[in-house]
Amino acid sequence: MSDTLIKVDAVYGMWQGERICEIMQYTHEMGHIWTTDTMLNYFDKLLECYDLYRSTNGYVSESFDDIQPLSMSTTTGFNLVNWKAIRDSVMDYCIQFPEREPYSIIEKLGITVEQFQCAVSVNKNKTVMNSQQFRSFSYACLEDNPNFAKIGRDYGTGVNTMVFYKKLFRAIKLARTEKMIDSGKV
Repeated sequence: MSDTLIKVDAVYGMWQGERICEIMQYTHEMGHIWTTDTMLNYFDKLLECYDLYRSTNGYVSESFDDIQPLSMSTTTGFNLVNWKAIRDSVMDYCIQFPEREPYSIIEKLGITVEQFQCAVSVNKNKTVMNSQQFRSFSYACLEDNPNFAKIGRDYGTGVNTMVFYKKLFRAIKLARTEKMIDSGKV
């Protein structure tokens, strides 16, 4: 075992450490003096923020209005990278803002329904829905006990593509239920 001492600045050397300290008012300019409790609070908040960031693939926003349009990659293999970014961002924002229609999140991200369908199906979609058809499709998927196989047939969506949609719409319904529980409506 080495006697080498590792020195890491627990604020400036950490991901978002300085910003978290500013928000928590743990800065020297505000007269903050570190105690065991404030260090534990800071590290707890740092871990909570990092876990949230990682669990949402970095697609996290304070409010629906703050969602920024996606910036698409132009590097080699860009289609796969872009399609993954589209799928991940729509999924993550739909979970963060389950009261919003998936279509409104797609719009907010600056992509079209066709681009979203292309990303979900990895460019193997059988049919392309327009915005109204996609909204109708979404409502059908969000009904109580939806028959995803029938919905897929009705809207010309392939079986493998419906696997993603099933995951997306179940996640939205779960997030809606959790928000209702958190707000005391259930």
